[in-house]
Amino acid sequence: MNAPSPAVDALLEQSDHPLRDALLCLRSSLPALPLALGEHVTWNAPSHVHDGDELVLAWLRA
Repeated sequence: MNAPSPAVDALLEQSDHPLRDALLCLRSSLPALPLALGEHVTWNAPSHVHDGDELVLAWLRA
């Protein structure tokens, strides 16, 4: 696991959110964790899960 999701790739490529660069930095550091994480899009935002539990969800409100 800990592989980038194509759906999250597409979401962040299209994003003009002011915290986009911070999200990219966070996203690039998560694979180094000694924890199997899955990545997907939830509520139109990047989300990371472990054993089915949401651990990190970026709430991308304007």
